[in-house]
Amino acid sequence: MFVCWQLLAGMPSFDLTDVAKMRLDSISFFIMLLLLSAAGVWGLWNLLARDVPRLPAIRYRTALAATVLWGLLFIVVLTMISGARELLTPGAWKKTGYTYTLQETEKAQTSSEQQPDTTLMTERRARLELLRLMLWAAAAGHEGKFPASIAESGVANELWQQPGVTNVMYGYHGGKQVGGEIEPLVYEFDVYGEGESLILDTSGMIRATNEIAKTPAPPGGRP
Repeated sequence: MFVCWQLLAGMPSFDLTDVAKMRLDSISFFIMLLLLSAAGVWGLWNLLARDVPRLPAIRYRTALAATVLWGLLFIVVLTMISGARELLTPGAWKKTGYTYTLQETEKAQTSSEQQPDTTLMTERRARLELLRLMLWAAAAGHEGKFPASIAESGVANELWQQPGVTNVMYGYHGGKQVGGEIEPLVYEFDVYGEGESLILDTSGMIRATNEIAKTPAPPGGRP
């Protein structure tokens, strides 16, 4: 006697979630790989037993059990190696995903990532130092007065370009007097994403904007 169930449109159907499907695929792949490895061991052992009479022939389930035991043995050995490594060098290894990396390697990578920023800051200060020398030389020939504009400074346009970026020139407040009130003369636009632009003032000092904010104002209200 057969029972025929009636199916209606719109009835719910049960299915696995994406995570469960992924785990089921991984488990099935592992089981298939285990069975194939056992088949390889079984075939190679019996092939060797034909030439060596002392070796007994084995069945497939024996080869499967031996493969499982060897796998468990390797897991134990690898776990012991990992534990010994941690005991000999405590804190030297850090787990990253499924592997371990040295802490010193991570520090070296961090320092190498920070090195370009330090190099760029050095280049930025060197460029302002060069502009300072040229502007002070120009002011010396005009009774201590700085050029009124970039075009009148006589400095090549390439030197007015901010290092590390393209098509961004320094800001310039010309026409000021050497030895007068301390004011910004050449300044960077904040294009480096640091929030610390460099400024060359009329006293010849090169400072960052955060340093200027922390410097107390002298008597008389002059910055």
